Amino acid sequence: MTREQLLRILVIGFIIISIIAIVAALAVTFVTRIGKVELNIVVAPSDSTITLDGEQISAGKIYVTSGDHTLVASHQYFTDDTYAFNTNDIDTSQTIYLLPTPTDEGMNWLLENTNAQLEREAAAGAQNAIEQEALTKSYPIVSKLPYKTTDYRIDYGFNQDGTIFFKITLTPPNAVAEGTDFYYQTLREYKTAALNFLTKNGVNTSTVQITFTPDPDQ
Repeated sequence: MTREQLLRILVIGFIIISIIAIVAALAVTFVTRIGKVELNIVVAPSDSTITLDGEQISAGKIYVTSGDHTLVASHQYFTDDTYAFNTNDIDTSQTIYLLPTPTDEGMNWLLENTNAQLEREAAAGAQNAIEQEALTKSYPIVSKLPYKTTDYRIDYGFNQDGTIFFKITLTPPNAVAEGTDFYYQTLREYKTAALNFLTKNGVNTSTVQITFTPDPDQ
């Protein structure tokens, strides 16, 4: 066997071994991901420490078992951002953004690290867009609010538990003496019109929180 033939055999053998190693690695990766859910994690500042159920991980794509989990992002001079979730209750196609909150020292740190501040602003903007999209899916009417007519104005907000509420401001009727029966009758007509607008736009007015100012029925 010539030296050239031996070298060719070695090269072919190396290629075969490399292919086998790659296939084996892919197989191991595939097996370890069977039955798991893929998530994409973004953290800002990007050098924050991330843990999943107490185990340190890196940002980017991760694979978790179905069920309950807790992500925590921490950074010096920042308050931890904790996200507890169940994979069955979230849209796993959406990126999860972890944004530790800066303390006073953290604000100074951000002033000295402008790239980190830009990262936070970009991540916060993307997170807000996702939340707004989810909100619009749940309550399509929010894309039309605030809504104002000559008789009433409808605004919305959120309670601490994340539930939505609507605030309806009725316009006092002109040329009508306040406190008279006709005054309250007119306000009730405005109230009914506002409730009809909500109903036509998919709001269940019997279950959602609604406040009226003034309220002719109180």
